[in-house]
Amino acid sequence: MIKILNESEMYVYKDKLIEIYQKALNLQEKSAQYLGIRIENSIKNKLNTVIITSWDEKTNEITGFVYGFDFRPENWWALQIKDFLPLKEGINWYENTFELNELMISPEYQGKGYGKRLMKELEKNISHRFILLSTKKNNNAKVIDFYHKLEYRNIIDPFNYIDNAYDTSIIMCFDKNKERN
Repeated sequence: MIKILNESEMYVYKDKLIEIYQKALNLQEKSAQYLGIRIENSIKNKLNTVIITSWDEKTNEITGFVYGFDFRPENWWALQIKDFLPLKEGINWYENTFELNELMISPEYQGKGYGKRLMKELEKNISHRFILLSTKKNNNAKVIDFYHKLEYRNIIDPFNYIDNAYDTSIIMCFDKNKERN
């Protein structure tokens, strides 16, 4: 089952999302808690936050989630990548783009199609033309291949964050107006 959370449900399920995030990335609890702060800030700053969850119908447990919001010039990530975005005629990245922050599937549910279903549901339920995301470039072939199969294309490769604060990444984009294979 797939469920799009309303704002109050985002608060209700926030701790479960943090738990999945922590398990999927093998993080310390303190590091994982930052996800909750990001969710709260995106709601508070009225960024049109979207969280879609997948559920195991037998156990009624959340198996994973996708989380993001409007791509705006004042967002931290937008500030990081703005000077590297391709300049295409007629495209204003800040008018019609969704910033995908997280796609997380609990380890015991990975490889069972939950991620693909969440991404398809996201594409269907947002009005934005573009979806932008960042993923690690090195030792991440499975994830990169997953997004390529969903027709996300590399638009900045490689990308290094200011002060090398994070691993070298790839910035990927999905264009809903592009013909699917």
